[in-house]
Amino acid sequence: MNLKKRIAELNRNVADAATSQKARKLRRILIAVGAPLLFLGLFGLIINAVSFMLTQSLSLPIAFLRIMLFMLCGAMISVGCWLLAAALAIIVGGAATGFMGKQLGMRICSCGAQYHDTDKFCPKCGKENITVCPCCNASVSPEDTFCRNCGTMLR
Repeated sequence: MNLKKRIAELNRNVADAATSQKARKLRRILIAVGAPLLFLGLFGLIINAVSFMLTQSLSLPIAFLRIMLFMLCGAMISVGCWLLAAALAIIVGGAATGFMGKQLGMRICSCGAQYHDTDKFCPKCGKENITVCPCCNASVSPEDTFCRNCGTMLR
């Protein structure tokens, strides 16, 4: 097996994982949970720090509660950062495989599957890969919705 085919095969598996509907849904959930956790943790940490600086004397129970609040806010910040990093890894993985696929002559269908430029149909959903305008026979890109030469709608 030659190197270009092997790279394309490996890239196809990663692209499917990074651009699938499940990955998109997971990415949205990670961002929706991670960002508020991060900001709430930072807000709580700032409020606690300001409150700590403004008070003159502290009793032991109050000091203990403040330390616990600092730890809770720090944990929220850590978990929020971890969730956002996981979402970013999915985004970067999808972008990297998309770039690599273009270098290898691969395309990603709207269903998330990756196919070669020369394929007539998507191997996953069966969507037609139009490479020539049916009206004027001009060469078109698979991402085009309209022909750049005559304006005919392609999909």
